[in-house]
Amino acid sequence: MRLTVTQVAEFSGAQTIVAAPCPKRQLTSFGWDSRDVRPDSLFVAIPGEHLDGNDFIIPAIEQGAACVLACHHPGQAECDAAEQHKSALLYVDDSIVAFQYLAAAYRKMLGARSVGITGSSGKTSTRILVEAVLSQGFKTVASVGNRNNELGVPATVLSADADTELLIVEMAMRGIGQIEQLCEIAQPDIGIVTNIGPAHLELLGSKHNIAKAKAELISSLPERRGIAILNGDDAYSSLIRELAQTHQRDLRVLQFGLEWQNDIRGNHIDFDAQGHPSFDLWLTDAQPRRVSLKLQGRHSVRNALSAAACGVALGLDAQQIITALAAAQPAPMRQVSQLLADGSL
Repeated sequence: MRLTVTQVAEFSGAQTIVAAPCPKRQLTSFGWDSRDVRPDSLFVAIPGEHLDGNDFIIPAIEQGAACVLACHHPGQAECDAAEQHKSALLYVDDSIVAFQYLAAAYRKMLGARSVGITGSSGKTSTRILVEAVLSQGFKTVASVGNRNNELGVPATVLSADADTELLIVEMAMRGIGQIEQLCEIAQPDIGIVTNIGPAHLELLGSKHNIAKAKAELISSLPERRGIAILNGDDAYSSLIRELAQTHQRDLRVLQFGLEWQNDIRGNHIDFDAQGHPSFDLWLTDAQPRRVSLKLQGRHSVRNALSAAACGVALGLDAQQIITALAAAQPAPMRQVSQLLADGSL
């Protein structure tokens, strides 16, 4: 992130309580945990279930925060601390919404393209595989850990610098309209939907509604230049195409999967003793390439195929894609095999 105090105030719609002595001071990082604050950073005071970030404004300033975004009107003690440490103190009604506004404005400043990833399952593994593939040809910034919600998506966007070429943004949802809101922040050019399953069925009522919610990512892609990457083996992909009007809006659609009709497909899957798959990868030409993954399970093949499709869409060659897929590691604390005393897994 590279934003001035003046830009933070303008983009977030904040009221200035204590002005910065140097309003063009560059802010180079951000956070909402006062313990992690570094000099020249933005501290976003977020009310939580157990702790309220507004109670930690003074420690954040003392740690070096150059600017604070508060959503409780600061008292005299906070104002005195800001003036003493030459920090800006800003006030907004809702610090999460203000943080989202800030990220959306920053996204428009970037020259990068953006890849949005959603689906009922496989989002994180797909994001790891996509990052591995695209980093073969581009400078990338991707979601970290489980930062895929109303705080995580703007955090990913604000983690980018001016020379970032591709943002890779994981997107979760718990209701209709949430992915649309995340897309207003990330402004994706490419959208990947891994699959439609029963996750959050208790909230949305049917898989049709889940597909409707996931389709918001594809509906948010720009007309005539957006690229939709869909699971061609999933029965709901046709509904997503219909809901997102991919044909009418002239979106490029690439389908991935294990069946013959897909643009990017895999077959002849074998597994080693630990469940790591090897498979024939078919790209857009007629020549299969053998790929072995460090991720486990048949489902990982489809995730890898979606990442390969993303690489194809952005012009990477077959060898770059294969090398990246073979090297990609599972997310920390996932797919960890334990050897039992009898020698079995």
